[in-house]
Amino acid sequence: MFASHESYNSIKLGSTETDAIVAIVHDVDPQRNHLFGAKITGGGCGGAVCVLASDTPEAQAVIERVRELFATKTGITDKPRVLHAAKATLAR
Repeated sequence: MFASHESYNSIKLGSTETDAIVAIVHDVDPQRNHLFGAKITGGGCGGAVCVLASDTPEAQAVIERVRELFATKTGITDKPRVLHAAKATLAR
């Protein structure tokens, strides 16, 4: 996901804010224990950042840390909103 985001930026389609979120996700969990990747999606008017994460309380705490760091790094006090996708399960 990080490589996909970099590819998007290489053609100058990113934004400062989405880049900041992706960079923070990349740096805040370097072992990828809870957050596995991030990339911009739905660009155009700024887009959104999709973060692939485990569905655990620990991952939620790391996501909250990302939100806090984003506010600190950018000076934007309206923290990014978190939307949750439905769990995917494999049919047996």
